[in-house]
Amino acid sequence: MAALMKKIRAWLEDTAPGQIIEAAAYALMLLMVLAYFTGHGAFIYEAF
Repeated sequence: MAALMKKIRAWLEDTAPGQIIEAAAYALMLLMVLAYFTGHGAFIYEAF
Protein backbone atom coordinates (compact mmCIF):
# COMPACT_ATOMS: atom_id res chain seq x y z
CA MET A 1 0.00 0.00 0.00
CA ALA A 2 2.84 2.38 0.83
CA ALA A 3 4.43 1.70 -2.56
CA LEU A 4 1.15 2.52 -4.30
CA MET A 5 0.84 5.76 -2.35
CA LYS A 6 4.41 6.72 -3.35
CA LYS A 7 3.60 6.05 -7.02
CA ILE A 8 0.43 8.13 -6.85
CA ARG A 9 2.23 11.00 -5.07
CA ALA A 10 5.05 10.92 -7.64
CA TRP A 11 2.56 10.96 -10.51
CA LEU A 12 0.65 13.88 -8.98
CA GLU A 13 3.84 15.90 -8.48
CA ASP A 14 5.62 15.05 -11.73
CA THR A 15 2.92 15.27 -14.41
CA ALA A 16 0.83 18.17 -15.62
CA PRO A 17 -2.49 16.27 -15.40
CA GLY A 18 -1.55 15.20 -11.87
CA GLN A 19 -0.87 18.78 -10.85
CA ILE A 20 -4.20 19.88 -12.35
CA ILE A 21 -6.03 17.14 -10.46
CA GLU A 22 -4.26 18.07 -7.24
CA ALA A 23 -5.05 21.77 -7.66
CA ALA A 24 -8.69 20.95 -8.43
CA ALA A 25 -8.93 18.80 -5.29
CA TYR A 26 -7.56 21.61 -3.12
CA ALA A 27 -9.91 24.12 -4.80
CA LEU A 28 -12.85 21.80 -4.14
CA MET A 29 -11.87 21.45 -0.48
CA LEU A 30 -11.61 25.23 -0.15
CA LEU A 31 -15.01 25.73 -1.77
CA MET A 32 -16.56 23.16 0.55
CA VAL A 33 -15.13 24.92 3.61
CA LEU A 34 -16.34 28.29 2.36
CA ALA A 35 -19.79 26.89 1.58
CA TYR A 36 -20.23 25.47 5.09
CA PHE A 37 -18.63 28.33 7.03
CA THR A 38 -21.15 30.74 8.54
CA GLY A 39 -18.71 33.62 8.97
CA HIS A 40 -19.49 33.92 12.67
CA GLY A 41 -16.64 31.78 13.92
CA ALA A 42 -18.46 28.46 13.77
CA PHE A 43 -19.17 25.85 11.18
CA ILE A 44 -22.84 25.19 10.50
CA TYR A 45 -22.67 21.65 11.92
CA GLU A 46 -21.60 23.08 15.30
CA ALA A 47 -24.85 25.02 15.58
CA PHE A 48 -26.98 21.88 15.95
